[in-house]
Amino acid sequence: MADSTSPAAAARLEKSYFDVLGICCPSEVPLVEKLLEPLAGVHKVTVVVPSRTV
Repeated sequence: MADSTSPAAAARLEKSYFDVLGICCPSEVPLVEKLLEPLAGVHKVTVVVPSRTV
């Protein structure tokens, strides 16, 4: 069984980028992370406030 760090598992990963137009300050980052991290298939959440992207 392949673990999440194996090359086979990494080959199945995809990156997605989303605009979060309402985000305006770093204090909102934990809320975005809290909403997205529990979703099935989400392995990592990175929020970039200046570009308003996740």
